[in-house]
Amino acid sequence: MRAASPSAIAASVQRSNTPKSKDSDITVYPSVGVVYSTGPDIYGRRTGGVGTTAGVGVGVGGPGGPPSRAPGSTDADRRVMQTELEEKGLPARATAKPVAGYLYFPISVKRGKSVAYQLEYQGGTQKIRVPLP
Repeated sequence: MRAASPSAIAASVQRSNTPKSKDSDITVYPSVGVVYSTGPDIYGRRTGGVGTTAGVGVGVGGPGGPPSRAPGSTDADRRVMQTELEEKGLPARATAKPVAGYLYFPISVKRGKSVAYQLEYQGGTQKIRVPLP
């Protein structure tokens, strides 16, 4: 696979960090509690008890205040990421001297599956392979 552009990587991160839209504006607030009471009963005897409570509140219209956003989910975040990735990336030009920079590749990781990667460069008649752990 070929290296990905900084703009493609930034857009991918933005998509994965953007909160998923909800189909409803109803918010559910579950609640639980423990109750402990002491005091005299109707005959004047000291008594006590322990109990539990459970309930649910339902709100229509979503929570008050601005919606929460994950870092990297806005267009401004994407632009900043893209700029930083471009500044650190390997220059895409011919050069007579050594240069340094990052190459970006999208990798999909599946749980429980071990995958070995290698970087392969072919220049002229030479092929260079670098294993990536």
